[in-house]
Amino acid sequence: MKFLKSRPLYLAALMAFIVVNSYSSPTHAADKKIEIKIGSVTIKDTVHQWMLNFKANVERRVGNRVNVRVFPAGQLGGIPREIEGVQLGTQQIVLLPPDFFVGIDKGFMVTSAPGLFRDLRHAQNSMHDPAFKQRFFKLGNDKGIQPFGIFAGDLAHYVSRRPIEKLSDFENKKIRVFASPMERLTMKKLGASPAPIPLLQALQALQRGTIDGMKSGFSIFTSFKYWSVTKHLTRTTESTIAVMAVTNPAFMAKLPADIRQILIEEAQHTDWQTLAFSEVFLKTNQGKWEKNGGTVYDLSKEDRSELTNRLQSVGDEVVSDLPQVKELFGILKTAAAKY
Repeated sequence: MKFLKSRPLYLAALMAFIVVNSYSSPTHAADKKIEIKIGSVTIKDTVHQWMLNFKANVERRVGNRVNVRVFPAGQLGGIPREIEGVQLGTQQIVLLPPDFFVGIDKGFMVTSAPGLFRDLRHAQNSMHDPAFKQRFFKLGNDKGIQPFGIFAGDLAHYVSRRPIEKLSDFENKKIRVFASPMERLTMKKLGASPAPIPLLQALQALQRGTIDGMKSGFSIFTSFKYWSVTKHLTRTTESTIAVMAVTNPAFMAKLPADIRQILIEEAQHTDWQTLAFSEVFLKTNQGKWEKNGGTVYDLSKEDRSELTNRLQSVGDEVVSDLPQVKELFGILKTAAAKY
């Protein structure tokens, strides 16, 4: 019993020890390469492409002073493990949608508000607006999280065991979504139930009927070959799936100043490289889905109008009692109105 009561203090002390030793090691000495491990849970998609582009861009500028290693497809662990890895210093960068960091700071959910962006490029321009990005990239810094890149990776769509051809088909469906208040309220507005299960378990859950559908982007549905389980994809594009590059502020602080600046500059450069890739990849993936026997459904004009009416207030409702998040969301909405 004494051990159980003291366990939180033990874990806190252990975490502090690991972080200090991870970022105080001689890895950054002038005569030794700086090791940078980048992880994600997906492969052969926009996230993977960002990782490859970033590696090439950084190594082109700093030569043999760094060794950037890319680990897609959950090679460094599942989503919680990779976030923890960045916080503890066992990996240096992770790429994930901001929604997965809502447990660290609720401000991370603002980019997934439905109806906020017209398309991928509009989303990217808005998220890279200096007033927004400066505030957004400070989220989580006191908890071992430092965002330093963000790009519009995909548009939201749904795959389902049974066709969703009209808005009423969402009713009583159990849909896998991100575990954020924004996503939960979106499902409620559609008459569906949110099921925030891990991404790497979603395909099997859909196959077994544990869930009726899943909200994500074309790149996930094609990379994981969801056509092997269902042929039904409904295109709604009500929100943008952003992807964030996250490191640890302690790691960045220990880097030589020139390399730290290069990482920041090349993250932004890579964001825009990857946007261009995303725009082409989106069209390519629709063709790939259909080539593998999948069907793409579009809601009628009337249903799309009703979808907009139902979801347009989601963002404001979710942040209404969260003053700091509400302020950040207001900055993002102002940015979106500019572009």
